[in-house]
Amino acid sequence: MSERSHPCHWIAQAKQIENWVEPTPLNQDIETDVCIVGGGYTGLWTAILLKQKLPQLRVTILEKRFCGSGASGVNGGCMLTWATKYPSMVKMFGEKQAKFLVEESERVVFEIEAFCKEHNIDAGLRRNGTYYTATNTAQCGSMAPTVDKLEGLGINSWRKTDEKELNGNTGSAKHIEGYYSEAAGSVQPALLARGLRKVALELGVEIFENTEMTELKYGEPATVVTAQGSVKAEQVVLALNAWMVDKFKEFKNSIVVVSSDMVITKPVPELLKKSKLAEGVTVVDSRIFVHYYRDTVDGRVMLGKGGNHFSFKNQVEPMFNQHTKYLPLLKNSFDNLFPHIGASRSAPTGLEAQTVRPRASHSSAILNSKTIFSMALAIRVTA
Repeated sequence: MSERSHPCHWIAQAKQIENWVEPTPLNQDIETDVCIVGGGYTGLWTAILLKQKLPQLRVTILEKRFCGSGASGVNGGCMLTWATKYPSMVKMFGEKQAKFLVEESERVVFEIEAFCKEHNIDAGLRRNGTYYTATNTAQCGSMAPTVDKLEGLGINSWRKTDEKELNGNTGSAKHIEGYYSEAAGSVQPALLARGLRKVALELGVEIFENTEMTELKYGEPATVVTAQGSVKAEQVVLALNAWMVDKFKEFKNSIVVVSSDMVITKPVPELLKKSKLAEGVTVVDSRIFVHYYRDTVDGRVMLGKGGNHFSFKNQVEPMFNQHTKYLPLLKNSFDNLFPHIGASRSAPTGLEAQTVRPRASHSSAILNSKTIFSMALAIRVTA
């Protein structure tokens, strides 16, 4: 699928706003200091930070399609942190590392906001916080133990909201309990990815798109082989996220590929005003596979739900680049949360399916604070 036919609203919007150029593939054999495989958030942030720290370093990105075409450019655009996952991270990594991850994931929200301002990246970023809510009595109280633990560590950014604030800012009367944190916000994900691409190019990073890695040859230097060329590099960064299992079967037991499906309305600014959904905030319920929603700069409402499809053998299946087949389910959720706006049965809304987002749940090495969300695995490839 070419970027011209991409079904995602975010990608289509980015193409209209950006001076889009056709991707340039690698068609020769080259050498570099660091070869980054993957042109999403992880790969782009890694390249930018390397060039900022070591301007003389030769950094090359290889991207299978185009920068932002994967999960980075088609996610819900909810800038959230790992604070709510603290208990799970303690079990996985221990208290010290879990505390570090919470602090870094919150700090990076402010860093990304500052970075976009510094580099004039207009990605519709609004750091207006998030509400974690309960929509039924079974969910009530589920957030309190985590907040208490964070408070005890001196790293709590959450406060419990009253009914007036909750009903006045979430745009839905379905929420019966909630917590708010300012360390969150929303962003147009494809515009952020394309903005990072622009900054990387300005810093001197080489980017070759439509260039899939077909083989990784171990050695010093390592060689990344593509269909029309190759890259010899002293270091290789595998920033493939959900696609790691496609290339490296040894990760099959540490990565779970699961869908996150979304719908979005056409612009409905007047209905949004009546709904009392605060601008730029994200709202997440307390289900195991959550509903999440937010508004957009141009007056739309996006609603998503995770966990509808678990990929067979953790492969990124074709359905991950197609319109979601769970549209009826999402319509029902939309109507339940926003009866005053209504789903596709209401002409003003024009609810449409988004592309399905492949989401990888896995553990690996953290390179730096900005890549903390997508989690790159950086390795020195040796024999």
